[in-house]
Amino acid sequence: MNTKSRIFLAVMATIAAVPVCHADADEGFHGYFRTGGGSATKGGKEVCYRVKGANNDNQQTMGFFRLGNECDTYATLSYGAKLGEVHGVKFTAITNVAYGTQQLTNWEQSTPAWRQLFVQADHVGDGAFKDANVWLGKRFYKNPDIHILDYTWWEPALGPGVGLDMVDLGRAGKLSYAIFRTGAQDWDGQSSTSSGGALGSFRPGIVNGGVMQVQNHDIRLQQIPLWQGGQLEVGANLIFKDNNNDAKDASGNTLAKGKGGYTLTAHYTQDVLGGANNVITQFAKDAGNLNGSGTPGFTGTHRGWRVIDSIVIEPQGTPITAGFVVGYQNNRNNGVTDKTFIIGGRPQYHFNDIYSVAFEGGYQSLKPGDGSATRKLVKATLAGQMSMGRSFWSRPALRAYYTYAHWNNAAKDAGGVTCTGRDCTTAVGGFESTNHGGTYGFQVEAWF
Repeated sequence: MNTKSRIFLAVMATIAAVPVCHADADEGFHGYFRTGGGSATKGGKEVCYRVKGANNDNQQTMGFFRLGNECDTYATLSYGAKLGEVHGVKFTAITNVAYGTQQLTNWEQSTPAWRQLFVQADHVGDGAFKDANVWLGKRFYKNPDIHILDYTWWEPALGPGVGLDMVDLGRAGKLSYAIFRTGAQDWDGQSSTSSGGALGSFRPGIVNGGVMQVQNHDIRLQQIPLWQGGQLEVGANLIFKDNNNDAKDASGNTLAKGKGGYTLTAHYTQDVLGGANNVITQFAKDAGNLNGSGTPGFTGTHRGWRVIDSIVIEPQGTPITAGFVVGYQNNRNNGVTDKTFIIGGRPQYHFNDIYSVAFEGGYQSLKPGDGSATRKLVKATLAGQMSMGRSFWSRPALRAYYTYAHWNNAAKDAGGVTCTGRDCTTAVGGFESTNHGGTYGFQVEAWF
């Protein structure tokens, strides 16, 4: 057995993922939204702060500290309808539509995105299949996230899929297997703006007529009990190319065949102080991305890994709730290695069941692989809140906030530190010659 094989087997033997509590498909009406407004210290629309190259590029980075640092309106509306039940098998249809706007005025048109459209059949058999389900369509598929970063760190479902979920294997955990198909897309090609999609296009073009896609095989053993309050899950995403071998581009050149890849994800969770501590490790190669998704038509070389520790605590009998995260990522593309580090948290003090104050501080750095200086950003937000309850997760939350950010010369020279609009894709002028900025405003966040 060679060294690579030993490493692969060792990682596979220790990988784990989020322990997801199984339940039948949700019925009824649900949703999420956030919206608000404000201004920057230099005037104009509220400004958000990023380190260029360190936020959600190809879904392989760790997000940003979001409190007082979101410059858009975003909403999702979901509906689950029970279709019927036959011999104990329950059928449910789930839909979800999402939209985002620039947070500028009352009338803002948006192109909605149908993010979920699937049918789930629950209790598909006896024994190990008693609580298992079969599903087919477009769905989020578990999507564990780090809330204060607004980042889904395991998100393989970037296209339609089919799966068998939560087969009970006893002490070995619950087995899930799914297949997703993802095609290459161009988010800027369909833009109606002259700036090449600066405002964000939600009508991605189909690249080269859809001749490039990948198959993503998601295999997980979930809810493996270890000891009191501790669970383990093992999983892998196997990425297989599925290209049209004779396809040509617009110039008549034969398209590269591309290659496959894989992603291994490890996640251990432990109950602590009324919340949970989550340790995440991920490794990806070639067409596999660090979040478990696959890149169609990938032709280069890629190898990346990261470790994240995320904790939410709600100590009983105290007015304190908090979320913290620390993470390091090493991502090598075509021989160039970028290194990212994040650390920060959001402690909250609850005066009563309605009023609270939250502070969020975060540090993010990116060491580019091109040899340039490390880009650094520190961001701090103070927010007064009204919410329904004393939990870290209590929503709705109505907030008035002030955010201050400071960045070094390397971040300034790279450009794009200040931004606004949907997904923060519009650069904001006026901050090019400074190393700091402030934003003040208000925001509401709700889920139901």
